[in-house]
Amino acid sequence: MSPCIPSLPVLRESHYNRPMSFLGDPRQRSIALLATGFFLVVALFVALNAFNTTNIGFLNPETSEETLVFTGVIVLIFLVLMAGLMLLARTS
Repeated sequence: MSPCIPSLPVLRESHYNRPMSFLGDPRQRSIALLATGFFLVVALFVALNAFNTTNIGFLNPETSEETLVFTGVIVLIFLVLMAGLMLLARTS
């Protein structure tokens, strides 16, 4: 007589690396994406408010000459940054 060996249950799904339920549920995914987008928009408005320059005199030119000088400085800074970017891109 052979002893009766109970059969072990067969695991159909692995308990490791289970699929994420978040990716499978479109309602939860859309709510999460909308909440993330709303948070980014609020963060953008907070960042823009931090750069409010109405009380800084030299950033608000009053004459056309000050406007041209300010624009020239901005263009110069832009060109220096582009040249630095080109140097960094070339050496990497």
